Amino acid sequence: MNKIILFTFCCISTVSQNRAQWTAVGNVGNTIDISVVNASTIWTAYNLNVYLSTNGGANFTSNFLGPNQLFAVWGISATTCYAGDQEGRVSITTNGGLNWQVVLNAGGPEGFINDIVFSRTNPMIGMVFSDPPTGAGGNVWLAKTTNGGNSWSIGSGPTSAGLVGSVNSLMIIDDQFYGYGLNGYSLVRITTNGGTNWLSQNLGTGSGDVTSLAFSSDKMSGIGCRYFGQNIAKTTNTGENWITQNIGSSQAIVQCKWIEGTDIIYLSNGLIRKSTDRGNTWNIMTTGGLTNIRFIDFYKSGNNIYGYAVAISGEVLKLIDNVMGIQTISSEIPDKFSLSQNYPNPFNLTTNIKFQIPKSGFVKLTVFDVLGKEIQVLINRQLSPGTYEADFEGSSLPSGVYYYKIETDVYVETRKMVLLK
Repeated sequence: MNKIILFTFCCISTVSQNRAQWTAVGNVGNTIDISVVNASTIWTAYNLNVYLSTNGGANFTSNFLGPNQLFAVWGISATTCYAGDQEGRVSITTNGGLNWQVVLNAGGPEGFINDIVFSRTNPMIGMVFSDPPTGAGGNVWLAKTTNGGNSWSIGSGPTSAGLVGSVNSLMIIDDQFYGYGLNGYSLVRITTNGGTNWLSQNLGTGSGDVTSLAFSSDKMSGIGCRYFGQNIAKTTNTGENWITQNIGSSQAIVQCKWIEGTDIIYLSNGLIRKSTDRGNTWNIMTTGGLTNIRFIDFYKSGNNIYGYAVAISGEVLKLIDNVMGIQTISSEIPDKFSLSQNYPNPFNLTTNIKFQIPKSGFVKLTVFDVLGKEIQVLINRQLSPGTYEADFEGSSLPSGVYYYKIETDVYVETRKMVLLK
């Protein structure tokens, strides 16, 4: 079965906008993968070349790698980067792309490096994902490092009859929890014990390549995307069960990226969508009128998120965003349930909502307008006892009175807040 590798879009949508802005910063030309190292360092790959920017996408230097077409890139620093090609080889540079050395080879006649990813929570842990070296239907080839690439162990993972891996679909949280997508029928494979056992799941989104798989740092929640269709898939139990969600676009979904330690997810499907509540709700972000956006990647430093995106035209967009969502204030067990008045109130654009829960359970925190229409679900998941804060951002809403409501199995409370622009 053929892979889907190149993507085109023509995207229209009319949902609300996020306050954070993507702005055009440069042009890198055609791109098949992007890796963001820090606020100003970006690596991309296309055809036989790897490109490097150290000034936030304003300029790129081109470095010839060849002789085989590249499909995966992962930057470690401004000098060190890995790149994988269609013949199953992984090369590394330690001098900014001037020289390259092959460090891994999947072998076999059908080796094809689909992805290279290092954990965002522990960057010493990384993986390489190749098609079955012996051909479709065989086991995929996996290489894993737990010491920053000083050494690699070789393993494998299951596919399905007639299928191979899907480009850019590798997901890794740590050396025990990782997974990948296949190139047909919305199939994913996930392990929670370092490859000893595998979950073989169908996302239920229809036929087509799984173009991206992303999970929260706690490994409980995840989303999966396939190439075409209006639906993404979501799980809240480590990938054991999946449900589909219509995000209102029939355009190709290329990548989804979960920001480590947060409930924030970004998704590219011509435009860029953002969720701050683990994928329950989505907003389209402003991109200066630019569409046909394919590849995205992010770097988090403190409460700042630095993102870069590349469109089919080669134009590079940059985002500086802030961590919004739920934060654990204290793990000390409170005496009772409580929902505090938001602060500040009235508020202009952003406000903070604090609540306490004395026992583990499912918690839902929702914002409504005066007519009772649901505006945003801030939290909708299992929480441990403690004190939490949730951020609400109302830049896309008109001034007025709004309500926020907390619901557990034994406690429900609603409070009023005022947005004043």
